Amino acid sequence: MKPSGNLRFLVHELRDRLRDFIAGLACLALSSAIFLLLPPWASRFVGEVIRTGNPTEIGLQLFYGLAIFAVASAFSFYRIYLMTRLAHQLTADIRARLFDHILSVPPRQIDAVTGGDLVSGFSNDVQIFYESFSRVVAILIPSVLAVIFFSAAMIYYNWILFLCLFVLASPLVFVTTYFGRRLHHISGAAQARLSTLTARFAEAILAARDIRSFGLEPKVREGFLALNRDALDAHLSRERAELFHPLIVSLSVSLGVAGLIFLAVYMVGLGWTDFDNLSAFLVCLALTYPPLQEASHSVGRLAQLFSVLDRVSAIMAISPEPNAGTRRIPAGLQGGITFEDVDFAHAGKSFRFEKLNLQIAPGEKLAIMGRSGAGKTTLLEMISRYIEPDGGRVLLDRIDIREFDLKDLRSQIGVVFQQPIMFEAPLMDNLRVGRLDADDEEVLEAARLAHVAEFADRLPDGYRTRIEARGTNLSVGQVQRIAIARVFLKNPRILLLDEPTSALDNESEQMVQDALQTVSQGRTTLMIAHRMSDFSKVDRILVLESGRIAELGSHQDLIRNNGFYSRFHRGADTGQSGGVSETADGLPDKPA
Repeated sequence: MKPSGNLRFLVHELRDRLRDFIAGLACLALSSAIFLLLPPWASRFVGEVIRTGNPTEIGLQLFYGLAIFAVASAFSFYRIYLMTRLAHQLTADIRARLFDHILSVPPRQIDAVTGGDLVSGFSNDVQIFYESFSRVVAILIPSVLAVIFFSAAMIYYNWILFLCLFVLASPLVFVTTYFGRRLHHISGAAQARLSTLTARFAEAILAARDIRSFGLEPKVREGFLALNRDALDAHLSRERAELFHPLIVSLSVSLGVAGLIFLAVYMVGLGWTDFDNLSAFLVCLALTYPPLQEASHSVGRLAQLFSVLDRVSAIMAISPEPNAGTRRIPAGLQGGITFEDVDFAHAGKSFRFEKLNLQIAPGEKLAIMGRSGAGKTTLLEMISRYIEPDGGRVLLDRIDIREFDLKDLRSQIGVVFQQPIMFEAPLMDNLRVGRLDADDEEVLEAARLAHVAEFADRLPDGYRTRIEARGTNLSVGQVQRIAIARVFLKNPRILLLDEPTSALDNESEQMVQDALQTVSQGRTTLMIAHRMSDFSKVDRILVLESGRIAELGSHQDLIRNNGFYSRFHRGADTGQSGGVSETADGLPDKPA
């Protein structure tokens, strides 16, 4: 986002929170107006009161001066509080908007974004946004306005001296512009390094077992330390730039003030001004210097704020899922699925669908096999509308699924993934994910049908046992049975199974197979399969090769075709002899 776009964003956000912002500006105006009582007070104190030599009068005038300063400071404190509260509210709103937006983005597009960008955007970037924005609205904007107020007072008392001051301080404009651009660039680089570091940290946590299994600790540690050094160097560069900028400003201002004092003394000698006006002018100058210095310190925060807004805007720019459909799912949904002349291609992937045509009858069970990258998962994701075809249509009971309301469509689709997600919550709540309004009896019945009850009673607290993040206190088979129980609760018309038994031992596989056989009864079921046992109880088998249908038919039909599936079956029966080997994706390599 360009700086002008960032400014428009800030103006829009402030416009939606005008009450606090206007109250803060009112406190600024009051504090500045009260502070402006000090110059005439100083002029009278120097020109009249001190000359009287009356201790009582001098003490009384000093009390007046302290009272003016105290009241003005109180309004200034309340202004900072209001602006800081405003920054907290805006930060919380942006955090909520980011979270809502991420929930609305297609999963494939989330996967395409570096994990560190999302985590850093939600944590580090939002925190830096608060720190920078609070500095800008609580310090920079009020400081600039205060400088304008006090500059107007200086013009009133001695416009000639102010003109001299303006000429002497003009180099500050060039210094601020140069450092502002440099800080924007450096801040962006620092945040990018931190995002990469966060992604690598998250990767190390998720891949902890693989790292230890392959003895990768030294290599991973070396890579992380290198990124950590890069991030440290980038942040130190930003800190140096932020500290150097106000130092240059202070030196420039000091030189300007020294030159101004010399000119003021010269003007008094010529009779162009008197000590009364000079005292008032210098008090205004003294009042101007602190907000000017604060503003110079905050310029770096403004550049940092713009850099963070660029990164947050990049996340918010990810297009949400389209949901143009308004049609409700009919009560008598049969569950027939048709792919009609479907075209689709993944960027950078080897396969593409070209005029794909496939009909799946209501209640039919279809197993899908193919090498990695053949298009198996893409086919399932099109039914759930996680992916939209480039051409053609996907129909449900002869109706284009794009006509249906998205949530209504997905309410009729149950999915069991290869690695289902478990939430850090009690087992009962993890089961109830299938239907949040299900009562305890319904949940327990679903658990019984999915064979969850067989291990739930053995857990430390039964169904109240808290499941750890990613289900680490459960076996793979137990996790799969919980996922199947969720489908029982949801009671959808269509069932999509993405290799649900690929990582199971024989005993767990049998338990899961029994549960899947029960849950798929009467439902249109599509299952990505890789084991021979997966094909024994389906109506038809689909073999995909690079996005095209290589074979389609029943088990017996494909055996007679003597194609890929037939070779796969013979290899499974003979222990993969005769030059046929079963790949990890369920599709045999061609005979040597």
